[in-house]
Amino acid sequence: MSDQSEYMPDPQAEQQRVPTGIPGLDSLIKGGFLRGGLYIIVGTLGAGKTVFVHQIAFNHLADNGRVLYLTVLSETHTRLLGHIRRFSFFRPDVIGMSLSYISGYRILRDQGARALLQVIQPMIREHKISLLIVDGLPLIMPHQPYDIATEEFLHDLQAYSEITQCTTLVVTPAYPHVWESQAFLFVDGAIELAVMGTGQLPYRTLEIKKFLATAHYHGPHMFQIRDEGVVFPEEDGQE
Repeated sequence: MSDQSEYMPDPQAEQQRVPTGIPGLDSLIKGGFLRGGLYIIVGTLGAGKTVFVHQIAFNHLADNGRVLYLTVLSETHTRLLGHIRRFSFFRPDVIGMSLSYISGYRILRDQGARALLQVIQPMIREHKISLLIVDGLPLIMPHQPYDIATEEFLHDLQAYSEITQCTTLVVTPAYPHVWESQAFLFVDGAIELAVMGTGQLPYRTLEIKKFLATAHYHGPHMFQIRDEGVVFPEEDGQE
């Protein structure tokens, strides 16, 4: 067994925050995510999940962080990057350097969640990853409301995130009954992105469903996606 003593969390650092860098959002969650915490980002189609987590990733890199972006979708990384290239936060020079992309689609499909975890852990340790994004992990499969393999994967990932102090964001589609998943019982937080309204005036919202150790503002909160990425309206002094 490898020596993980250098990755044991510092008791004085357990409540340190990892800012998102998104205007308005850090105020809502009192400074950012807990360092070493595991958070689930649930989003409906078109709600802005990809922009949201990439903006956080590039902001984290600007603060000397290191990011691992793991996709469990069949979409290619070239296509994924094509979606965010137009935003002002995008920096092509960091890709393959302090921002690494890997695909876990075939591993998850052929070998299951346990094998996926075995790929993630050494990369976090060896590359000193401080922010991990797992994009596309389904928490509930159709006609399978209780997925023990996925829940065990998230439980072990949460424990490893705490040990290494690597903050983790798990992005999942808003499948029917997704909020019935047992996974939300042990994660540090959960955020929902959604598109509301119909016709020519739809709008996007963010709702903080759970956020441990934080007296967060309850939602939903409206936001916009502009050239600079996700932007929240000016704070209105709500408590």
